[in-house]
Amino acid sequence: MNPLSATLVALSLLLKDLWADRLRSLLTLFTLGAMVVSYLILSAISATLDDFGQGIIALGRNLVMFSADIIDPMESTLTLTDLQAAAQAIQDEYGPQAVRQVSPIIFRHMKVGEWILQVAAISPEDKHTVYQIEMLQGQFPSGPSDVAISQTAYATALWKPGETLSIYGSDFQIVGVFQISGSQAASIIMNYETGQALFGLDDRFQIGVIQIDPRLDAEAARRVAESAPALGGQVAIYLEDQLNAQYHEHVQSLVDLINIFNLLALLAITFGAYHAASLTL
Repeated sequence: MNPLSATLVALSLLLKDLWADRLRSLLTLFTLGAMVVSYLILSAISATLDDFGQGIIALGRNLVMFSADIIDPMESTLTLTDLQAAAQAIQDEYGPQAVRQVSPIIFRHMKVGEWILQVAAISPEDKHTVYQIEMLQGQFPSGPSDVAISQTAYATALWKPGETLSIYGSDFQIVGVFQISGSQAASIIMNYETGQALFGLDDRFQIGVIQIDPRLDAEAARRVAESAPALGGQVAIYLEDQLNAQYHEHVQSLVDLINIFNLLALLAITFGAYHAASLTL
């Protein structure tokens, strides 16, 4: 018997065997299909978290303030009174020149189109001095319907200046592409007043930034600010490098856990395929 005839005979026997036990064959295919889909979904989640975990928006030499005892930055709720109290404590300890600037950030991570990104609203006056934002294309958002996207979002989502994005039920036009030193996060930024109107936050925000004199002992200044009596222990303040390291560590732990599930799913697929083939043979 020539090889082609042998192959056709084998296929014929295989199809007859599968048809003879249709229920078992369908259940096996369904199980394998579910395992493959699970593996692909987990792989996609792992890749998304890995991109997302490149750190929150880089903040230069700053102290970063959140509500105490939160995990997700979106859960933080601060006011300008809180931010000014922390800055005042540093100035009382080290002098009026110890604090160069304070800046609030409205922060969200959300799905825009098919992508999950960080969405932040900041004051245009702080874009260079506090956040070290460099515009690569176009301009910083100034109008109520303007946004800019990070270089990572530009490369990943393939959005371009002039396109329209739907964010939180409102349409925005991309007016620029930016880059922040030390950050590879896929993000969108808008004017602070635009963020207030979009999310209905009034004078509340998620992240407070205190830019201190670089000659100060940053850790000592952090402790002074966090222990300000007016704050009553209700805030947590971090050094910028410390915050980004912790943020990346937590996200990487999630990625590692998902990769373990990926491996288990792959092993299950392999075993299932082998088992199905063994039953057929």
